Amino acid sequence: MIILEGLLILADASIRNLLDLKIFVETDDDVRFTRRLQRDVAQRGRDVNSIIEQYEKIVKPMHLKYVEPSKKYADLVLSG
Repeated sequence: MIILEGLLILADASIRNLLDLKIFVETDDDVRFTRRLQRDVAQRGRDVNSIIEQYEKIVKPMHLKYVEPSKKYADLVLSG
């Protein structure tokens, strides 16, 4: 058994076609943002304002464009 994980695994049809079971882990927007904020401040020493700006301008739009739509290819969606 091989387990693959990643934000864009299900977005790529050539990878999807190799998988026996596809699982999408769905997390609330606020939870994703809070985890990123805490990580980037604690582990990367980043400024809170720069994290917020990056999240709003890049991270969230890219999530909505690429990651969220790939959920439809999952055999199982886990929430919470």
